[in-house]
Amino acid sequence: MCDLNKKNKAISVGTKIRNLRIQRGWNQKQMADMLGISIPAISKIETDYTDINLSRLEQIAHIFDISVVELLTTDPEEREAILSPIAIVQRKILIREREISALQEQIIELYKTLKQNLTFTNPDKKVTDYTAY
Repeated sequence: MCDLNKKNKAISVGTKIRNLRIQRGWNQKQMADMLGISIPAISKIETDYTDINLSRLEQIAHIFDISVVELLTTDPEEREAILSPIAIVQRKILIREREISALQEQIIELYKTLKQNLTFTNPDKKVTDYTAY
């Protein structure tokens, strides 16, 4: 596990936000307008005077078009250690969603076949009347 208190590598979240803002050529007013907060609030965030809640972190990450993990981490190895398991889980979820979709399609086809068979066997009965069979 990485030591987040390493002074030689770690920079504060506020400093990182400030650096990202400057890299994009934005002033504090522009960023404040994007976030719907005041210039002093941006200043407090950048100087680590105020704690940032998760909702605000997500909002800031969104305007910089980065993930919250990228916003919170500075060490590429640490970032990869966090993001790699997330990517694995996301891939597994995608596979399961595809399996579910395929199963749903099979269910629909089976229902259509059942409906055809019931109608063919006894055209006078309703398809939903399964008690007669």
